[in-house]
Amino acid sequence: MKQRTNAGYTIIANIKLPDCEYVLGEKQTESREPKYVTWYCVNSKNYYYGYYTNNKKDALITLYKRAKKEINYRIDKLNLITKGE
Repeated sequence: MKQRTNAGYTIIANIKLPDCEYVLGEKQTESREPKYVTWYCVNSKNYYYGYYTNNKKDALITLYKRAKKEINYRIDKLNLITKGE
C-alpha cells in the first residue's frame, strides 16, 4: 500500500471513523520545523486543524484524544436522538 503524505509529513498512524479520520504525520527534518503533526482528515486527502509538536508521545496522545473526543460527541448525539424516540 502506498504511503500517504501531506505537506511533507508521512502519515504513520490513523484512526478511521465512517466519514473521517484522525492521522499522525511524521517529518524527517533537521530544521526547526515540528517533526510530528495530527490532523483531522476527510476523504484521505483533505487535512484540517493541525496540531504540531516535536514529541512523538505527545503527538500520539493528541491523536487518541482527538479521536476520542469525536467518538464521544457522536455517542452523545446518538443518545439524544434515541432518547427522543
